[in-house]
This record gives sequence, C-alpha cells and structure tokens, in this order.
Amino acid sequence: MKRKLFSVGDLCLDLLQEIGKDLQFGEEHALRSLDFSIGGNAANFAVIASKLGLKPVLVSSIGRDFATPFLRKNLAKAGVSSKFIKSSLPNSFSVIAVNRRGERAIQSVKNCLNEITAKRIEKILLPQLGEQDIVFFGGFYHLTKLRPGFLSLLKKIKKRRAVICFDTCFDTTGKWGIAKFLPFIDYLFVNDIELKHVARGSSLKKRAELLLEKGAGCVAVKQAGKGATVFARPFTAMRFPSLAGKVVDTTAAGDAFNTGFVFGLMRDWSLNNCALAANFVAARKIREHGLAAPRQGQVEIFVKRNKRPLLAVKKNYREMSRAAALEVIALLKQKPNASLALATGETPKLLYSLLASAHRKGAVDFSRARFFALDEYVGLGKQDRNSFGHYLMHKFLDKVNAKRQNISLLNGLAHNLKRECARHEAAIKRQGIDLCILGIGRNGHVAFNEPGSSPNSITRVVKLKPQTKRVNGKNFSSGLAPARALTIGLRTIRDNSRAVILLASGKNKRQAVKCMLKSKDTLKCPAATLRSHYNTTVLVDRAAFNS
Repeated sequence: MKRKLFSVGDLCLDLLQEIGKDLQFGEEHALRSLDFSIGGNAANFAVIASKLGLKPVLVSSIGRDFATPFLRKNLAKAGVSSKFIKSSLPNSFSVIAVNRRGERAIQSVKNCLNEITAKRIEKILLPQLGEQDIVFFGGFYHLTKLRPGFLSLLKKIKKRRAVICFDTCFDTTGKWGIAKFLPFIDYLFVNDIELKHVARGSSLKKRAELLLEKGAGCVAVKQAGKGATVFARPFTAMRFPSLAGKVVDTTAAGDAFNTGFVFGLMRDWSLNNCALAANFVAARKIREHGLAAPRQGQVEIFVKRNKRPLLAVKKNYREMSRAAALEVIALLKQKPNASLALATGETPKLLYSLLASAHRKGAVDFSRARFFALDEYVGLGKQDRNSFGHYLMHKFLDKVNAKRQNISLLNGLAHNLKRECARHEAAIKRQGIDLCILGIGRNGHVAFNEPGSSPNSITRVVKLKPQTKRVNGKNFSSGLAPARALTIGLRTIRDNSRAVILLASGKNKRQAVKCMLKSKDTLKCPAATLRSHYNTTVLVDRAAFNS
C-alpha cells in the first residue's frame, strides 16, 4: 500500500517585501518588490511536497476575509489537497522583509490559527491515517490552542503506526516545551538557533544528543549556510555541507529542507541520502523568491549520483551488535509484520542473543514478523547442525515467538535445487524484505555471492571459492565446507530490500569493508554493489574499520 503524507499546522498569507537596505524607523523606504504568497511552515511544506510529486494533504485552518479565495486558489493550483477547519475569524498573516543579502525579518498575526485544536485535528486526521503514513507537524509553536491535548494526539497517531515528523519553528511565546513529545517524534527538524531553546548543552552535538536521550528518533539540525547535521540513535552524527550558491531569499528554506528530507523518507532512503535530498531542495529554494523547488526527477538524479552508504563505526563488537538490535526492535515496533532476511556465521551471533533477551523482557514481539534465510549448503537439511537452517532456528528463531509458517528457509536437500531457488525468490518478491541483515566474507562476498557474481544475480546454486570453504569449514570433519550452496542473489537483495544493514567485526574483515566502501569492481568485491542501494548501512566495530 502506498504511503500517504499529511502536513498539519499553519497556513497564512505572506506579504513579502524586498527592501534595498536595512529598515530604519522614522524614515520612508522604497521597496524593490512586493508580493503575496502562501505562507506558514505546514503550508509551505505541502506546496513544495506537491511540486516534488508527493501528493500531500494539508490539514489546517482557513479564515473568512479577502485572503481566503487567494489561499484556496493557489493551494489548488499547486496541487495540494486540503482539509480545513473553517473559521469565521480573519486568516493568519505574516509580513516578511528580505534584504539584499537574503536575510529576513518576520512579523505575524495568528487569527484563525487559534482555532486549531488537538480534538479538531484528530477528527480530520485519524480516520484517514494508515500504517507507515507520514504526518508532518509544522508551525506548532504558532498554534497555541493545539498544545492542550497534543500529547494525546501523538499517542493516537503512533497507535496507528504512522511516522511523525515535527518541525519546531520559533516560539514567540518563549515557552518552548517539547520534552514530553520527544518519545513519539520519529524525525525532529530544528535549526541551530531553535536548538539552543529546546535543549541545554555546551555544543550543538550535546544539545542534539540530549533530545535523542529523551526519546526523539532522529534530530536534523539546520545550520543555514553551513548546511545540516543529522543525529540518530544508535548511530553517530552526520555532517552535510550546504549546496547553496547565490542567496536570494532564505524565506521557507527550512521548510524546503524538511520537504526534501521527507521526500527521501517516502522512498525508504537512508538518513544520509534523505539529508542529501534535503540540502538539494533547500539550495534550489534559496536561489529565488517564492516556493521554488526542483523537479522530482532532478532530486532523484542528484541523489543517485551522490548517494553513499551510511557508515557507523562502533567501539567494539558488543556495541555494534547492540546498535543492530536496536534497529531491528525499532522496525518491529513501527511495523510488527516486517520481514527480515537473516545472516548466519560468527558476526550476527550476539545480535541474535540480544534480540532473544529483549524478547524475554517483553521489549519486542516477533509473532507477526516474517523471516528469510540468505543461503544454505547443498546437501544439508535444517536438521544438520552445520546447516544454516539449524543455525537460525537454534541461535535465534526457536528462542523467540517466531511462527513456523512465517519462516522461509532454503532446503539444501531439495530434489530439484533450481525449483527450490525459484520458490524462495518468488516468496521474497511477493513479501519483500523490510530489513536485510548481511555479514561480509573476507573476500567481499555477501550471502554466498562470491567474487565473480553478477550484480544482476537472483537466487541460485553457486560454487564456493576455496577460501570460503576453508574459513567456513571448521565445524566439518573434512575441514572444508561443502563445495556448493544455494544463495539469494545480489539483485534479489537490492531490488527487494527496503533497508540493508551490513555487519562486520574484527581485523580480518578490515580489507573486505574497505573494498565494499571504495571498490569500483563489483565483480571482485560483490558487497560493493550494495553502494547502489538507497538505504544501506555499514555497521562495523573499530577493529573492522580502516579509515
């Protein structure tokens, strides 16, 4: 089912003045230009989202005065669907002065926005809201009547397993309270000035990390001409320089950034690729007046050319495994029927142990989740202690409340191996993979896609390299693993996985990780093909990372 996008919050009429010099009281000033436009953080977000092809629904309040026809007409012209609280009060207005340097000053009056309440938003929003839909809240601090009952509204949205994005904006009342909302906010957007008001700390990093500690899933800090920094649990800070060249008007630049980021979220991109899209959309907006935005295809081409895996380096093996476990737990809380593709071997052992422990403590439920094996040795069934089927059941699936009918293993004893591969491939295509958990071999293989594997390979029978047979052979009496295996293909992983986490631990994986991140030869290093995926995380410990 396709995700829906809702933008909830403020709508106003902006009066934009372009001034030749800074204003001085007691003087008359000539205006370089004067223009009217749609304004408000939520409305700006919706208009730019529509230009990017996202088909947003704006949920706001509209008043009754000369501005009403203008606002309705221009929202419709922009392709924005609207659900309004209709008010007899005047509309909200903002007067914005922009100087030659692109800097701005804003004065505003809220009027009909004071009739936006949590109960009214709930009545409009909740009947339309589905699992994995995205709800963006813009201009919250401008909506004083929304605060009572807002926490209850967030809880009801999360019960529907929707994703919540929240932009702080500037609180002219000086209250700034946000802490109790943070556990329900998946993505928090804040600029560096606002950050100083919503979190204490001696640095931007400490303030953002405090917000994460209090429950926010991700904090994206907008830093004007410096770009942006994204913080997320359990990964580290990611810095993204500004892409802006000439600055004409910074009005709504933050809204453009938010929209670009959500553009990536709607496509299941990794956080770093979402941030690339966000900076690109913001840079396009800054170069001219109005709610300028690139075309959808331009954003996609830019990110395709510049995308890279999200690299997270943890202190040690335990911290790496813990970070992976938190990702799995977060996914299942958001989507209880998520499907996981499961790696085997030494690297994921602690991950599975941590997940089993979390299940025993009631922190995660696997009863609706679905599971796919990545590979299996030819000639071994799941009863053989050296089979990957036995490993997955013994190390993980038998220790949690996974349902047998939701587990798809590969049968190495199948009479017709080609048919067995086709069955597994079809099941993956039908169900999809929400999170593919991979290890990496010393020679750069993932699953059993050995060097020489085609980037377009699907589930199939393969011959294993001598090095792989030796490394994997310690539990076999001959000292060598079987010569052949069944494996899902590189294309199977890329085309069917919403997200990929590649795990690596120890010095013996250092060269393989380096090749995965830098090699251009995907035949020599099959793992390198994962760099073309839009949501790949490389999660390693320090021993496996050679900067």
